[in-house]
Amino acid sequence: MYQIVEMTAHGQFVPFVDSATKAALTIAEGAMAKKLAAELSKTLNRKLIPRKVPDLNWRSREQDRFDRGEYQKPFFTSAWWGMYIPRDHYLHISKKDESKIAFTESAEKGEQDIQTQMKVGTYLQRYLSDYVSAVEISRIANLFVADQLGLELKLARTPDEIEHVYVHGPHSCMAGPVEDLGEYGGDGDAEEHPVRAYGAGDLACAYVEREGEIIARSICWPERKVFTSVYGEEHMLLRSMLTRAGYRAADSGKEFDGARFLELEVMPYIDFAISMEPLYEDGSYGWASAKSTKRRARMGSYKVYVGRYY
Repeated sequence: MYQIVEMTAHGQFVPFVDSATKAALTIAEGAMAKKLAAELSKTLNRKLIPRKVPDLNWRSREQDRFDRGEYQKPFFTSAWWGMYIPRDHYLHISKKDESKIAFTESAEKGEQDIQTQMKVGTYLQRYLSDYVSAVEISRIANLFVADQLGLELKLARTPDEIEHVYVHGPHSCMAGPVEDLGEYGGDGDAEEHPVRAYGAGDLACAYVEREGEIIARSICWPERKVFTSVYGEEHMLLRSMLTRAGYRAADSGKEFDGARFLELEVMPYIDFAISMEPLYEDGSYGWASAKSTKRRARMGSYKVYVGRYY
């Protein structure tokens, strides 16, 4: 509801009284109120503008918007500390910018039906930092953006898929086409990209895309739910998505003991000190077995040992 008001000589606004009804002139729609105020200003040669009528029942209005589905609560309101979110904020996902939240900052703004737009991290830091750690705030903010943008945690498992992520994803010593890897690509002599060795079945490359661009990646072991270093400008986003999916950052390279690698003439750089043993198709492994003249099993891949030397 809007009311036509007039500016006085002292810069104050007072209700414009309709000469016919002897009552303040109120209009339901903002656009119509603006048009009428402009017409009256021109006709009467007076300064008239529309202003929202204070809604003293604004709390009921805001709750009604939740009840009829106009407002949607962000996922984090269900956390244990959600009880400390100020009730009169009526916190919801912004209708103007879904990457942000919106809330009623004060009773005065509630009466004027004004909602404040804010980033999730800023809001949590300002109003809930007594209950939520800075690390958790960062994680929640990243997940909120991921949800609102429809970002997904993806896993590249085959040699082709893993190579694609490294060639087209974030920069690192193993990123890019094999011919651009320098010493990591055999100084141009390698026929296959070293990261193809990851695709033996145990390890995968976790990554996230935004508008077709790979913005972060990390080698992980899905069965053990652990991941290694995260690369890319959005590394915190991927780290948060992995954590929500039940993964955790590996405490040491020992957590990758026994992971299978493909048998290639190149080897990718790994963020830990490692050693290798051949793994045969019959399930046996070890260099001693390889020297046996009675041996008939074919070698299919390697097992990696982290922090173990021979």
